[in-house]
Amino acid sequence: MKRILFTKLTVLAILTFFAMNLSAIAGDKYQAKIKTSVSNAGGRNKIEIIVNFLKGVEDATFDDKGKGMITVEYDAEKTNADMIIHIIELMGYDAELDGEPLALSGKKPNDVERDNKSR
Repeated sequence: MKRILFTKLTVLAILTFFAMNLSAIAGDKYQAKIKTSVSNAGGRNKIEIIVNFLKGVEDATFDDKGKGMITVEYDAEKTNADMIIHIIELMGYDAELDGEPLALSGKKPNDVERDNKSR
């Protein structure tokens, strides 16, 4: 019981931190495929719920093949693939980007990072 409460409070604290520190400006949309070490339906469900709750994430779904690959669509002004991977790792799973994020509109991820640094 204490472990469940600790996990929920930890996740809530992390999400609050990111929600307070990310820009509220709508930006360019990207899709990233992230390979995870999750091996069961419960873990996939837990990751989907948390990642979908992150500010800037528009959709996060695992593939139907059960191989631990999650596809995440996000707003690059509010979050990025590295932050999403970090959250998954904080949940106790290994995660790595599978290829480069695909631009669904506008600029490449590096262009968005350069624009953010110039502000």
